[in-house]
Amino acid sequence: ELQLSRVALEPPKAIADFAFSPEYDKDTLQWCIFMMVGLLVYIADTQFWFSLGCSVLGLLVGCSHKGWKLSALICEDDVANIPKRFAVKALGIRDREEGKRKFLLLWSKVVQHMRYEDLVWGRNVANLTAASA
Repeated sequence: ELQLSRVALEPPKAIADFAFSPEYDKDTLQWCIFMMVGLLVYIADTQFWFSLGCSVLGLLVGCSHKGWKLSALICEDDVANIPKRFAVKALGIRDREEGKRKFLLLWSKVVQHMRYEDLVWGRNVANLTAASA
């Protein structure tokens, strides 16, 4: 027992009588600190469970995207597959020759736009487009 006066449980008359006494001020401050610590622990605990729940949900979503093949989720290098997936999903390229042709068209448009924006000029434009020839 901490022998604190419980601020929230005191009758209004007692609060008016003891409001400015040193003992009541100390007890009130300690009671408020205990309540704030309790609130902080509650918030931290809630945040932990929220983070854990989001992690489990992310794992389930990742497994569903991989067709529930855990070996693909664990062993496959997704970063190395970015160019191939970009080509298939964004550019609609299925084979290598079509990919080269579409990439060269896209790259020439990028270089033209950079030239239009005055980001590159003269010899740099020739160097950037020489790779496509």
